[in-house]
Amino acid sequence: YLSNYNPAHFSMVLQKYMELIKSIKKKDLKISTVTYPVVLDDFEDGDLDIEDLADIPVGYPSAGWDEAAFMVYTTIFDSFNLTGKSDFVYQYALLAKKYYGDRGVIALGITSAKTYTPERLKEEISASYAGGIRKIMIYSLEGTYKRTDYKFSQWMKAISDATAQIPPSGGLFDMTHSFLESVDKELNGKNEK
Repeated sequence: YLSNYNPAHFSMVLQKYMELIKSIKKKDLKISTVTYPVVLDDFEDGDLDIEDLADIPVGYPSAGWDEAAFMVYTTIFDSFNLTGKSDFVYQYALLAKKYYGDRGVIALGITSAKTYTPERLKEEISASYAGGIRKIMIYSLEGTYKRTDYKFSQWMKAISDATAQIPPSGGLFDMTHSFLESVDKELNGKNEK
């Protein structure tokens, strides 16, 4: 799995992205990124090894993004029957707020998945709010409209009824965060050789 890891190439690509961000901002345009939440697991040790391994050249929070959205799509875990999905959202919302402040955004979904319900959307929005995030993206509103098992009005009510609530702790975030931390440590060892 380390075949993607190439610090020299990643550094060059990241530099090109940073130059692009600067040139766009010189034109008084806003620039955003939408990415995987694992990027947030990478900042703690002061390097971008996980970004490099996953080919996600976002850079540090100081890179200049006007907005950074993190796709915390809990539906990817549905087939594993894991609990703690709202806590997973909450923990990544805390990290997005910590590193990006008001520029941090949480993207939720995927609403077209049969396992995703209006109640779950409400819980995940509430968890995002509790983590300090005020801007939520939903992937996708089209999915809520096309679903036949729930009315569109039920989805809209879930969105409007969401309030900041810290969810019960769950092991999903701890499990994924620990895994990424161990991968990051392994990569740090490769850099020291």
